[in-house]
Amino acid sequence: YTNATARTLFGVDESADLEILQLAATAPDALDDRLLPELGVDLPTLRRLEGTELLRRGRRGIRFRHELARQAGAGSVSPSVAPVLHRRLLDALEATGSHDFALLAHHAEGAADAARTRRYAALAAQEAVRTGSHTEAVAFLMRAVAHPGDDAAEHAALLEQLSTEQYMVSSRAESIASIDAALRLREQLHDADGAA
Repeated sequence: YTNATARTLFGVDESADLEILQLAATAPDALDDRLLPELGVDLPTLRRLEGTELLRRGRRGIRFRHELARQAGAGSVSPSVAPVLHRRLLDALEATGSHDFALLAHHAEGAADAARTRRYAALAAQEAVRTGSHTEAVAFLMRAVAHPGDDAAEHAALLEQLSTEQYMVSSRAESIASIDAALRLREQLHDADGAA
């Protein structure tokens, strides 16, 4: 969609209203009320958007009334704008002190921010391990290692954690491949203790 088409589709006149609808569509669950001030959403704007019958307020924030409307909202976001929306949501989450590492990783990845994706995905994996959800831990660690930074020792440590979690979910071949990759990094770093 173009912005003009999206404004017509959603029945909003102002670009700022469309942007809020697109932010709500970018949020995987709901747009937490605590984020609204950080995103510049004031009460008149919120009332205007609620008047469109597209959004509703719930316990977890504002969300689209229907999934098809959310998908249309997400579809109205151009590929060049999506990272900007994710970055705004990520910055707002950080500013409000969010500890929802899975959500932070989601928006960091959408914002194409490799460092924050790696950090939050690793933290989300630690939470998953604490709760005994090894399958989720594998998924988050896969995200973390897909965004390597300049610190080879950190990357090796992530691969080692990934190997352990892959073993826990009976993905033995993948576990061996991950630990082999970690071992090669440790050897390149001349880290005899780490290699051992």
